[in-house]
Amino acid sequence: MKYFYLNIFLITILIFIFTNTDYSNVFSSSISTKIAFPTMIPTPTPTIALPVRLIVQKLSINTLIEPVSVDVNNIVEVPDDWDKAGWYSKAVKPGEAGTAVIVGHYDNQLGDPAIFYYLNQLEKGDKIMVLTGDNKELYFIVKQKATLPYWSSIDDLMSTDKNRNLILVTCAGWWNQALQSYSERLVVSAVRDN
Repeated sequence: MKYFYLNIFLITILIFIFTNTDYSNVFSSSISTKIAFPTMIPTPTPTIALPVRLIVQKLSINTLIEPVSVDVNNIVEVPDDWDKAGWYSKAVKPGEAGTAVIVGHYDNQLGDPAIFYYLNQLEKGDKIMVLTGDNKELYFIVKQKATLPYWSSIDDLMSTDKNRNLILVTCAGWWNQALQSYSERLVVSAVRDN
């Protein structure tokens, strides 16, 4: 007990000393040393502008592209204009990693050729060009074509690879009057060339 008050006194002195002492220069030396830490500057992700025009010289296609979505039955819409192409806006833009989808009519209500009527004439190695809103030309090389049943989901068309893919889709097969649809879908797959 005789040291109790002495200990209290010493603790009080120590608290007073530590709370009233400026320690800001304790770790500094007479030689000024600056350590440079690298500044982390985020690398911007390059963005690609919206597609505005589709050009396929082999088929004499040079048409405007408008964004389209899906209807109430989850079927990809096509433009109202028979001579325009539609970019499926729920997928990536042409030129981005993933699969971009451009759709177009095969024929019009009279059975006359529409914008993608001759799409089946594309072969492996043929070129497709998409012009973007900032005037960049994106080139794609056809790698294959296939036909799928008309009920195929848009998800069935998406590639799982990391390439910058483009697919062109139109109707094919025979006209089913009861369904008011063609029996198949023609899918031309291409990969970015530049």
